[in-house]
Amino acid sequence: MQSVTRGGAKELLPLGSGTVMDHILASARAVCDQVVVVWELGKGDLPDGVAWVPQMPQRGLAPAIASGVSVEDSNLVFVPEAVFLPYDRAARMVAMGEGDIVLALTCVSDEEVSKFGICEVDDHGWVTRMMEKPQPSETESRWAICGRYRFSGRAAEMLVEWVASKPLGTTEFDLSGFFALAQERGVRIAGCFLDDSVHRFDCGDPAGYASAKEAFAHEG
Repeated sequence: MQSVTRGGAKELLPLGSGTVMDHILASARAVCDQVVVVWELGKGDLPDGVAWVPQMPQRGLAPAIASGVSVEDSNLVFVPEAVFLPYDRAARMVAMGEGDIVLALTCVSDEEVSKFGICEVDDHGWVTRMMEKPQPSETESRWAICGRYRFSGRAAEMLVEWVASKPLGTTEFDLSGFFALAQERGVRIAGCFLDDSVHRFDCGDPAGYASAKEAFAHEG
């Protein structure tokens, strides 16, 4: 993304009438009572009035999420690289009563499997196994986690404790290890499945960002 961001933060790239971050904040505020951004000051300035916290010392998505969750309430997590049209699936995740953890899932092609966390699910929509960027031959599932998560307070507390137990250093900690631990402890993980009416754009990828810019320009 360096060719696109030129040293800036991809979250602050222009998108439609604002930035990628503006779009994420609008989606979050539509369904959440409180919004907190996990942020590094060196990335640039957030919009005025936005609450933020620094990331825990460990690297990766799991520490980033653990830095901002509440252990006393339900949490929706918006990974800023993922934006959706014509609407964000997060509202549906709020309405779901099932599971201490809910993952937004979208069906991907064989060529895309190794770019995502892939979930195997049963006939009732429960996640039975999660793999971090597997090869297509390693699983028959094509259900990919697509940047939206819901954690109950119980699940959030487990995540914070799990991250805090990890050593500092250069290793990045993804969520697959935590999900496996959570399931061992009896936490049920549900899928929230995107259908063909919702299109996901990857603003962490130059081609995906270009597609998002074009689509959001027409929306405006």
